[in-house]
Formats: sequence, structure tokens, C-alpha cells
Amino acid sequence: MTTPPLDIAEALDSVAKVLGVLTATVAVVTALTQAALPSLLRRREKWIREALNDEPDESRAAFLRELHVEVSASIVAGMLVPGWRFLMPVWLLFVGVAQFFLWTRNSPEWWSVVLAFLASLVVVAIPIRRAIRLLCERARIAYEYRADPRNIQRPRLGSLSQAEGGTRREFWLALIAAGCVNLASAGVVVWSKELVLAGLVMILVAIVVFVGWWDMTHRYIRSRKTIYGPWSTADPTL
Repeated sequence: MTTPPLDIAEALDSVAKVLGVLTATVAVVTALTQAALPSLLRRREKWIREALNDEPDESRAAFLRELHVEVSASIVAGMLVPGWRFLMPVWLLFVGVAQFFLWTRNSPEWWSVVLAFLASLVVVAIPIRRAIRLLCERARIAYEYRADPRNIQRPRLGSLSQAEGGTRREFWLALIAAGCVNLASAGVVVWSKELVLAGLVMILVAIVVFVGWWDMTHRYIRSRKTIYGPWSTADPTL
């Protein structure tokens, strides 16, 4: 049984739809996680506080005090960098799908696949990079709260600060994540076109790289917890 030839226009159309589903799923999971996290942390803080009040053993009480500081630091960081700021990736769903359809209609050739992929990398990477910057701010605030709650530098969360703060490594991390999303989307489409092995390899590669990316990103965020900026100096509120 021969494999039918791959229609580029149809494949691009399918990738656009799969990409839309993946980005929408990420947006929904992000929204639900950020909505549930504050209440979860508050319940945890209440439990630790009550356990601390009833704990007669000093060694266990010291451990509970450390836990209370950690949870309180996370709560304060979440208050200063609220979860709704992480919902920006929702917009990339529409922009990403639109650019795929544009190239599908106007130029269903192999070169359009390359252009669509590069454009999608940029479109998907921009909000991911801004999310990384926000997570770095959360980590910094939590670190400063643990060190001295009276000396916390307030975050700069405006568009200009998010665009100019941080390092080039954040852009590379965002591009890697965007590449995983696009590769997984393409793998699903290739699988659906009866190229099962090729599609499976693409999906597995995307998953493996994403797992490594997750670890690299968390290590990077932890490494930035002591650093405030660099930022634009035009306006400290931006």
C-alpha cells in the first residue's frame, strides 16, 4: 500500500488548526492554574499557621516557621504579579492561525512551509518570553520577601518593562518552546496523513525537548531571583 502524496495546502491548513488547539489548551490550563493557585496557597498558609500555634516541639515549630515564610513569600509574589498577566498568550491563538491560513491560500508551496514556520516561531515565542519575564519577577519578589519583607522592590509590569527587561537567554528559551509547539503540531498532522512513524518521531522529539526546556527555564528563573532588571529607565512605572 503506497502512501498518498502530501498536499502542502491541506497540510498547512491542518497544522493551523492543530496549532490553534494546542495554544488554546495551553491558555485554558494557564488560566485555570493561575485562578486556583492563590486560594491553594492561602489554604496552605492557614494550615501551617494553625499547626504552628499548636506545635509544642521547638524543632518542628522552627521547620513550620520556615514553611510559613516560603508560602507567604509565594502569596506576596502572586499578589504583586497577579495571574491575569499570564493570560496574554491567548491572543497568539488567533494571530498564529491567521498567518498559517494566509500562506495556505496564497502560496501552497514548500517555501511557504518554511516561512510559515519561522513566522509562527516569532508569534508564539513573544508571549512565552514575556511569561518567563513575569515568572522571574515573581521569583525575585519571593526571594526579597524571604530576605527582608520591608525591602521589596515593586515589579515593573508594563509592556515596555516586559519588552526591555531580562536577557537574551529568555528569547532563546521562548523560541525553543515555540519550536516544540510547532513541531508537535506538525507531527500530529503528519501522523494523520498516514506517515505514522515520521509523525511519532516529531511528536516525541518535541516532548523530549520540552521536558529539557522546562528544566532549563526553571533553573534560569531561579538564577534571576537576586537580580532587579535590567529595565528601561525612561519611566519606573512602565
